[in-house]
Amino acid sequence: MALNALPAELTLYIAGYLDPDTTLDFALTCKRHTTLCKSLLQEHRRLLSEWQTIDTKKAQTLTWQVLLEILDDPSRGWYVRELSLPGTRQQDWSRPQPHNWTHLQSGIRVDFPAPCAEEKKIMKKAARKLGDLYPVLQSGHVLARDPSPPLLQRPNDIVGTIEDRIDQSNDDGVIAILLHYLPNLKTIRFTEHDDSDCFELMVHRIAGAYQEPCKAARLPLRHLTTAAISYGRSDECTTPLWASAFLSIPSLRTFAVYEMGGGYAKTRNGYLRPVALSISNVTELYFKNCLFDYEALDTLLAGVKHLKKFTLDGRDLDTLQSYDENKRLIPALVARVGQSLEELVLDFPTAEEEDESSEQTLPVSFRDFRNLRMLNCGWAMVRPIPDDEPEDDEPLEQGFHRKEDHQDLDTDFDVRTLLPQSLERLYLNGYFGSNDGDYEWRAIERVFANTSTATPRLTMENTCIQHIWNSEARAQIGTAEPPPAAITHTIFADRLSHSQSCYNSRPL
Repeated sequence: MALNALPAELTLYIAGYLDPDTTLDFALTCKRHTTLCKSLLQEHRRLLSEWQTIDTKKAQTLTWQVLLEILDDPSRGWYVRELSLPGTRQQDWSRPQPHNWTHLQSGIRVDFPAPCAEEKKIMKKAARKLGDLYPVLQSGHVLARDPSPPLLQRPNDIVGTIEDRIDQSNDDGVIAILLHYLPNLKTIRFTEHDDSDCFELMVHRIAGAYQEPCKAARLPLRHLTTAAISYGRSDECTTPLWASAFLSIPSLRTFAVYEMGGGYAKTRNGYLRPVALSISNVTELYFKNCLFDYEALDTLLAGVKHLKKFTLDGRDLDTLQSYDENKRLIPALVARVGQSLEELVLDFPTAEEEDESSEQTLPVSFRDFRNLRMLNCGWAMVRPIPDDEPEDDEPLEQGFHRKEDHQDLDTDFDVRTLLPQSLERLYLNGYFGSNDGDYEWRAIERVFANTSTATPRLTMENTCIQHIWNSEARAQIGTAEPPPAAITHTIFADRLSHSQSCYNSRPL
């Protein structure tokens, strides 16, 4: 029997069991269904507005309470599109919360509640339902091979680990369960704290389960497109293991990380990429204040085949790598994503901000990028290097070079010969000489007065080269608007405005 032949009440009753997207598709099949489903669509719109974003900042929303609400009515999870878990969330319900995480009633401090024994049983029951998706591993998991003492007592058993974490009053076990009740989740923002290993382990297990086609339809994160990870304390950092976990999620397109270090940057087989994926579908990588060895980055990029945009912003790092170290990134990018990369941003302190004893001897070329359309980096990343070093007793004149070096630079060197033919937009900035002598800058001005066959698509309207002195632009080549001085991905806006100050006040 066709649906049009059913009584209106029965049709509406059936439509009431549909999820929001299916309800909309059903309503659009004919005018009668549109009319019948009008009230249902209005209710879906109301619930979407209420549940679209779960934001746990300043513990205004408690993760375990959200989980219990969704377990009570799983349809609420249909509407969640974004899960924000900053450092100011309630991470451990067994200890008092910092002052600025509490409400004040009549001048009396009121701490947030903790789940009772019965509520813990409900959450553990939900965890045990995941056992068929994630059976106990027979071999040691990557996290169990951590050279430091592992936090988790049984990392091969994710269900048992979740139960342990609930007993220990930690929120990472709750988050691991919650992911499985948010089928339309698109964005995750997560600030790691001292013991978030259970959540990290769960992401690895989800990525591994995607290698089994029979499980894919029942797995979470099927629609996840954006993930952002940060560390909530300035004296520590997150590890590349987080990147390896999320890069293996098939639907992910953008991965951003704030303050990632190289403490776990082991490149032995299977450590950084325990999931043997041939391809990661990520198209944008954003690293803010990250300091790690580029062998680890090369390992992470090994499975990324269609990367379009790469940003490495190290301008605010307390510990700086030399430009030689930073230049090692270029060959890794060329080898792994040189055919697909379209935008490259490398934001480091300019030469005047570097240690004067830093040696800048490693030449680098961007020529092998085949589709690079935009380059934004410091002049020191592409500047010409003299073939010979001056003798100790040979006087230097006002800049980086001897007089004969200035002559060669003035007449021969065109930085565009190091840039790819596909380049359409160029942003360079840096220090081009000493206080009273600008040999390099005058040479660059003369070079850019003429077009170059090396970069046929690059015009002066899309060029911005700035001479920086005392943190200010004293001159510019090209008419393009300069990019923002501090490049911060919008996904970290909440982290930057809230998490750092509150997390630093957290009692240890």
